[in-house]
Amino acid sequence: MNMRPALGLFALCFFVISSIGTAQTPSSSPHPGRAILTQSCLICHGPELIEGQRLTQAQWERTVEKMRGWGSPLKDSEKEALLIYLTDNYSTDSPPVSKKFHKPLK
Repeated sequence: MNMRPALGLFALCFFVISSIGTAQTPSSSPHPGRAILTQSCLICHGPELIEGQRLTQAQWERTVEKMRGWGSPLKDSEKEALLIYLTDNYSTDSPPVSKKFHKPLK
């Protein structure tokens, strides 16, 4: 009897079981854009304003540029990470923020 398939299955099961506890969740490793949002947007706006938005990527880009024109301290090097975070979390495809399960921006 050939033991190779059984050993392969055992190795696969071991890998899956051992990696279950090490997977990172969004709350354990926040997106860098979240910190940028806190530093550059929430200094003037309440979190409810951001959380209530559902904009396309192009709309977020225009909004961010408008806010930079009005004095947001957002650096050029931070813009892409912020736009990715906003688009991933507050786009037209994103579900409404659930107050029950959502970690507030504050």
